[in-house]
Amino acid sequence: MKKLVVVAAIAALFASAVFGVDFAIGAKGNANFNLGLTLDSDVETTVKTLESTVSNVKKGTNIGGGFGGYANIGFINTPVRFGLQPEVNMNFNNGYHFHGEGTESGVSYTVDAKIYTHTLDIPILAELEFPVGNAFALGFGIGPQLSIPVMGDYTQEVKAAGLSVSGTQGVTFSSSGVNFGLALDANGKIFFGDSKDLGLVFDFRYNLDFSPTKFKMTYTYDGISETETQDMFTRRGLNIGLGFEARL
Repeated sequence: MKKLVVVAAIAALFASAVFGVDFAIGAKGNANFNLGLTLDSDVETTVKTLESTVSNVKKGTNIGGGFGGYANIGFINTPVRFGLQPEVNMNFNNGYHFHGEGTESGVSYTVDAKIYTHTLDIPILAELEFPVGNAFALGFGIGPQLSIPVMGDYTQEVKAAGLSVSGTQGVTFSSSGVNFGLALDANGKIFFGDSKDLGLVFDFRYNLDFSPTKFKMTYTYDGISETETQDMFTRRGLNIGLGFEARL
């Protein structure tokens, strides 16, 4: 592993000296807000049906989090910097939730439903960075994104009089397929020291999936299993991140 790191560092220095290319690596954590997420029509119909039978409804998109790392390859740096930025990110709790309260035959009950996925997101951004004084920079990026759901679930639970009935009994859910989309990015950087090799990064990212997230559902009744794939939602959301960047 150490030999690979040394070889990579030597290659970066060689490319920088010969071709004028410079490199940066970074890591960040982020809070996620699924703003703009849309439900599939069948799921939206289910939500409206639930909403018509209960009161005190609380519904909306999930709040999640994530982390990731990136490399930035700078091709132009005079003084506006242009580069390509491939990333690998994990984002958790993409989806939608519903809560309602009702009364049936004098018995109060609650309904809770939640759809979510955890995704491995791999964007490749074309990034422009503009210097602002000696210690600051503003950056903007756009590029395609591949999103791989690594886990997903849908739960629906009814609670009444101390009893709990799950709507997922006999049903197994797993996320299915790969989503394609677009990542839009804006960031600010604060550099430290005279060399400006280390910086604090504030990142704002909007993920815009073009394809819906699919769930593969296996129903088991009386020992007989049946599997179907259903569109659940199309993810869109704002990520707000904080991290560090080092320039090699």
